[in-house]
Amino acid sequence: SQQVKPGLFGRVQIQYDQRDNALLIPKQAVLEEDDESTVFVIRDTVAIRRTVTTGYANGDRIEILDGVAEGERIVITGQATLQDSARVEVIH
Repeated sequence: SQQVKPGLFGRVQIQYDQRDNALLIPKQAVLEEDDESTVFVIRDTVAIRRTVTTGYANGDRIEILDGVAEGERIVITGQATLQDSARVEVIH
């Protein structure tokens, strides 16, 4: 076995929590305003602003605890200039 000697250092990663089946979306999709987190969800060709509850963030992804369901389409680019119920064109 190897031992750590004085003057040496190492890097460890500690997993302090784990969530199964977490819903993750790009952080850039979440708008923060007045202590409220929102995203735009696409319904047909209309962008609906929806309040969400966020959880852990990891890199460029953030966990959504409430407000968006799996399979719903969200706006990830240009949402800062959108208005609620604005018509949008979906680009795949």
